Amino acid sequence: MEEGVFSSRTQTRFNAVGGLLVSVQKQLSSKLNNTLEKKVIAMNERGLTSADWTVYNNGTKRSRYNTVPTSNITAETAVVDGFALSQKDTAGITTTATRSYTAGKVSYLACRRKYIT
Repeated sequence: MEEGVFSSRTQTRFNAVGGLLVSVQKQLSSKLNNTLEKKVIAMNERGLTSADWTVYNNGTKRSRYNTVPTSNITAETAVVDGFALSQKDTAGITTTATRSYTAGKVSYLACRRKYIT
């Protein structure tokens, strides 16, 4: 499935002994997928690639994903109204959180955090 048109930025440098170092960053500038909010793909000087992207889900929920070259696990963060409800990092550790609010002098649901390995 095509995601859209990416703009690309290439950085060329030289190391101390004159070797060429090239890194590339691609950013989604025009999307073909309605659920994809943004996406950035980066390739470092060693040719290792990482990616960050955000997709819209139902209502106000968004999911942010991240891949790094040192892990086979895709990190995922569930966000509602700018608040991260759950997060799985590239080591596979999941963290969940809830938030509390007060309405009419009554507090609802204290903040909880849970770590799952």
